[in-house]
Amino acid sequence: MFKITEITLENYNGLLTDRLILEAIKKKKIIIEPFPLDKVNLNNSSTWPRELRSSSYVFTLGRDYAVIKQNVKFLDGNESIERHIEWHQINGELVLSPGECIHARTKEKIGLAEDISGNIDGLKQNAEKFVTAHTTSGTWNPGDGGSQDPHGPYQMLLEMKNYGPKPVVLRVGQPICKMQFFKLPEPVTRPYYKINFAKAKR
Repeated sequence: MFKITEITLENYNGLLTDRLILEAIKKKKIIIEPFPLDKVNLNNSSTWPRELRSSSYVFTLGRDYAVIKQNVKFLDGNESIERHIEWHQINGELVLSPGECIHARTKEKIGLAEDISGNIDGLKQNAEKFVTAHTTSGTWNPGDGGSQDPHGPYQMLLEMKNYGPKPVVLRVGQPICKMQFFKLPEPVTRPYYKINFAKAKR
């Protein structure tokens, strides 16, 4: 007769379910700040935060956003964009016009252990208005912002665009994207913070 083994982070590799996401958070393999850890009971789903979905976690829009400076004539594909952007803060709400692009930060900070990878995705409530949460860069690399990273956890930087025909109002604290988490069979040899080009990204 086969014995059913309880699935835990220790004996599982693949996409994490809601319960395994919470287990990873409790073990600091996934760091989300702020997170109501003291109020969460793994065995009582009624205590789980509403941001936790079946196999993902929802992040909200922060106050900081950036736009490309108006006097920039062209961008070099091999060059950092940092010197070509200017940062602003959302006061109440931000209207994203058709075709407009911004860099926006999440309100929450995130960090992953060296055997956890994340995939950033949009939300239906924004997608149905043709607003993207990220243009191409949808991966959060193993080790990035985790407990071994000397920089610690930090906010996601989203590349957002309004592809629709109408302006869309964005507000601080509204759900803006979600992340799915994947447990790897072993920790990576070179976590993200040890790669040369990644060291100067923050």
